[in-house]
Formats: sequence, C-alpha cells, structure tokens
Amino acid sequence: MTMEEIRFYGVIVAAIGSLLSFLGVVYVARVNRQHTLSLQQYSQENERRFEDIKHSNAEKLASLQAELSAQSHRSQKNYEKKLEVLSGAFDKLGKIQSLVESYVVPYTVHTQSRDPQKLVEASKVFEELREYHLRNAIFFDKDDKLGSSMSEIMGQLNYLNNLSDSDGMDVVAERQKAFSQKINPAIYSVKEQYQRATAA
Repeated sequence: MTMEEIRFYGVIVAAIGSLLSFLGVVYVARVNRQHTLSLQQYSQENERRFEDIKHSNAEKLASLQAELSAQSHRSQKNYEKKLEVLSGAFDKLGKIQSLVESYVVPYTVHTQSRDPQKLVEASKVFEELREYHLRNAIFFDKDDKLGSSMSEIMGQLNYLNNLSDSDGMDVVAERQKAFSQKINPAIYSVKEQYQRATAA
C-alpha cells in the first residue's frame, strides 16, 4: 500500500469514527430525552394519584368527623337526659320522705302532725314516681334499687295510711321508721347513680 492509500484509508477511518461518535451522541441524547419525558410522565401520574388519594381521604375524614360529631351529640343528649331523670326521681323520693316525716313530726309550729292530707299527697307523688320510673327505666343503671323497692315503699305508705286515730305516737314513729328503712335504699341508689354519672 502506498502512502496515499494509507492516508485515504486513514481519512475514511477517521470519518467513520467521527460519524459513529456523532451517531452515539445523537443516540444518547435521544435516550436521555425519552428518559426525561418518561420521568416527567411518571411524576405527573404520581402527582395525580396523590391528589386523588388526598381527595378521597379528605372525603372519608369529613364523613368520619360528621359521624363522630353526631354520636357525640347523641351521647351528650342521653347523658343530659339521664341526669335529668335521676334528678327528677330523687326530687320525688325526697318529697315523699319529707311528707311522711312531717306527718309524724311537724317541722314548725304552723304544721300539725297526723295530718292525713300529707299521706294522701305522699301517695300521689308515689304514683307519679312509679309511672315516672317505668317511663324512664332505660336511664337507670343495672344496680338501681328504686325499681325493686317500689312495692315495699308502697306497702309502708299503705301501712301508714291504715293507722287508726287511737294509735299512739310511738306506733306512728315506729311505722315512719319502717318506712324510712324501705325508702332510704332507693334514695341512696338514685343519688349514687347520679354521682357516678357526673363523675365519669
């Protein structure tokens, strides 16, 4: 091979090398561009999914918060009603006990003992209490003693109502004491339920 041929082949090899380098650069640039576009699409897709998840979770969270708020409102109303019922029962029990005690022992000089109207009124309040307890039984605790004491309280009231004018004050006092022994567990039970409810 002549020198001129060698130079000619050298130029061709250099041209081919340059062409290959150029094609390599073009290929790498094209691959990089495709990779960049893929990453952008992937990033946009992930962003869209994230927004969908965020929106979906926001709706679920709002729904849960609404349900929690409704349950809290119901619980608060039930709690307030329970306290109202227990307070009403305690008031009626106190009224019955006060009327019976004042029947036996007058509290002031203006009242007299053995006033039969007091026992009539105590009996009326007892009937109100019995009906009140039946209508509101759901608000009393499982260990409520008011319900189980009703017949005993009624029996003692009837026993006091059946006193004769000839019975002495010692008999009346004894019957009043028996009445207190029957009504006190109910009074303490209602009071305890109220205190438990307010302590919670």
